[in-house]
Amino acid sequence: RSLFQDYMIPNGYLLIMLGLVYAGVGVGFAIDHPLVVLTRRELTVMFYSPIAYFVTGSLIAVAWLSFYLFVDTLGPSKLGDAITVQEPIVRYYFFDLFPVMFLTLAVPAITMRLLSEEKQSGTIEVLLTAPVNETAVVLSKFFGAFIFFMLTWAIWVYFPMVLYLVAGEEFDYRPVLSFYLGMTFISAFFISMGLFFSSLTKDQIVALLLCFAAMIALTIPFFVLYGADQRTGMSPFWREVFQYGSYLYQMRELVQGKLHLKYIVSNLVLTAVFLFGTTLVLTARRWR
Repeated sequence: RSLFQDYMIPNGYLLIMLGLVYAGVGVGFAIDHPLVVLTRRELTVMFYSPIAYFVTGSLIAVAWLSFYLFVDTLGPSKLGDAITVQEPIVRYYFFDLFPVMFLTLAVPAITMRLLSEEKQSGTIEVLLTAPVNETAVVLSKFFGAFIFFMLTWAIWVYFPMVLYLVAGEEFDYRPVLSFYLGMTFISAFFISMGLFFSSLTKDQIVALLLCFAAMIALTIPFFVLYGADQRTGMSPFWREVFQYGSYLYQMRELVQGKLHLKYIVSNLVLTAVFLFGTTLVLTARRWR
């Protein structure tokens, strides 16, 4: 193996991730820009909320269960025969029922209170009369929830690294990196969408249900593609349309080490659209 592989698996990867988190925390505390200050406020509120610890605790439990089933898949069968698993083996861990359930439930739970709680308590009026514009308010809400969400995913990503420490067997770790990088853009889209729904109402339950319905709608295209593959297929045009609208299809590509630029761009565009829509909602509220 090369020196790069010896360093990256797994200690170097863990140290790099911890170093980036440490650098981000240092920058967050050192800069007094209004956007950074508001983002710091959002993260503080997030970690004081019981929802954050409920989501994190649930994630750790689900990630452990997924890892247990993942290791059981890699182990010998009940008949004692060895099971041959082709690389990348991490697809059996990331692309499973539990990560999908986590995404579908965690995104609404994290984003439902971002603006709806401010509206319900009346603090949104104080926030909008402060010497900051609507764009800074929206971006701070977005970055606060996004950073927290990516930290929870970092916990999930660390589990495959334990496989090397425990078993001492080599595996292709690059799909882990491509998965986390790709999920960064998919998660940005999800958080911006949840933030938009939270801006539409002051009822957190309504915001949660709207975001949950949207997550279910985004889950359906993958099963449409799967059903088409099992039957007569689908025209190239509609296949491309459903692929763009299916985050599960993108996740499947990511766990195979395929990081497509077109999906990155589409997620960034959707993120910008939802953030712009949220800004318009707050601007309309100011002028009412």
